[in-house]
Amino acid sequence: MKNLIFTLTSLTFIYSNISAQSIGGSVMDSLTNEPLPFASISVKGTGKGTVTNIDGDFLIDISKLSNSDIISISYIGYQSQNFTPKTLINNPNVKLSAAAVSLEEIIVSADKELSAKEIIEEVKDNYDKNYPNPTQKMKFFFHKFEQTPFTDKNKMTVKESDFIGLDEENVKTIFDKIPDPMTEFIEAQSDLYRRDDDFKLLVKNGISLEEGSMEKLYDELEPIMEDFLNDIKTTNKSSEEYYQIRSGLLAFKYGKNGIGDDTWKLQDENPDSYVLRSKFLTIDISKLLLDNSTLKGDNWEMINSPNKYNYKLDRATIMGDDIVYQISFIPKKSGIFEGTVYVSTETFAILQISYKYAKGKQSEKINLLGVNHAMKNETATVIFEKGEDGGYYFKYASLNYKEYVGLDRPISITKKRKRFLFDKSLNQIKARLELEFEPETNWEFLVQERSLITSEKFESTQHRKHVLFKRHFSYSPDIWSEGTVLTPSSELKEYKRSK
Repeated sequence: MKNLIFTLTSLTFIYSNISAQSIGGSVMDSLTNEPLPFASISVKGTGKGTVTNIDGDFLIDISKLSNSDIISISYIGYQSQNFTPKTLINNPNVKLSAAAVSLEEIIVSADKELSAKEIIEEVKDNYDKNYPNPTQKMKFFFHKFEQTPFTDKNKMTVKESDFIGLDEENVKTIFDKIPDPMTEFIEAQSDLYRRDDDFKLLVKNGISLEEGSMEKLYDELEPIMEDFLNDIKTTNKSSEEYYQIRSGLLAFKYGKNGIGDDTWKLQDENPDSYVLRSKFLTIDISKLLLDNSTLKGDNWEMINSPNKYNYKLDRATIMGDDIVYQISFIPKKSGIFEGTVYVSTETFAILQISYKYAKGKQSEKINLLGVNHAMKNETATVIFEKGEDGGYYFKYASLNYKEYVGLDRPISITKKRKRFLFDKSLNQIKARLELEFEPETNWEFLVQERSLITSEKFESTQHRKHVLFKRHFSYSPDIWSEGTVLTPSSELKEYKRSK
């Protein structure tokens, strides 16, 4: 009965994807049937492809492929398999067999025997040759899933207020109703332009899964804060009035000529969408890419600073068409990460690297003027692909980080009207914020295909000021009607907004 249900489910999934001109399937171990996460699915000679998710599932677009195209499926330590679109449709649940490679044979055939540390030094020495960085346009898919616990430790103590609806009792009510945890999910198909270390992100189609409890919170708070919220909207359109938000010596304006700009107005006009500033999203993504996939990044100290680490040459294995060294590393006193890196025995290029904070390690500790921040853990898996020119290019990253953020600061919000010498204060609330957060954030990035562009094309490409993510209550396979995307994990498939 169990096998029958599995077969019927698989057939339903396969044929629904055929009609959408994409193939959904899975990659697993041929002996154990265990899923193989982060397996590579690539269309040979095109730069197109995807990877499996943590559950071994994948989805790949075949709408522009002919039956002479070859789809190669590979995984570290396993024999690759090749398919035409037709054969993969007929056999979407792929089973790969382990491959044996003798480390001794690799050492004997090499010009000289290298230690694990010497191999890492070769990676650094050959980096510029192995990883060209042309001006390019990437078809780029990403998703972000963040959960932030909100406990009763968080509070805002009102000292004085003459805003209607912002008294101490209502502020406490607001804090009591904030959901625990707060959840954010966004996912998008986009074009990512890169020149050197500059990026421009143009989101073409985005979705958002937002907690239903947040929607309920908005409904419950609207009667309490209606006057205040309406006044913010009115002030945001005014050239004469604005809000000043101050904490100690730090202050900024919110209004038509401040940080409020037209985001609020755009959100009001698009209630079924979640609005973000493109600039901030681009900064987040570009920093994560540089930190985790380049020698310039903060997180590649295991390559940049080999004296901080102990290395072990575990074995030789295969990854696609490459024979690779598998090297594990652990930190000495001043290092941070532990993990594994796979290095081509021929070119000394990194094909894949995985790392996380070693036990007892933290970084980015800040404790200044009532602001506390610490990065408690970072975990990453990064995959590169070999291009037709022989160079290696970023393909995929799965990133997870856990932080601690503490805030114990005075805050004031003042509504002001512009005057010739000194602006007039109309209303004010003074309070003290005591907040503690431990957000956990997951990002996944996938380059679906890439093409070279001119520097002039990069220069002429303009950011959109805002990105709109269409709101959904739960994840559904038909959210993305076409194209290669990252298949959601089982955790995400089960995630729904509570109503």
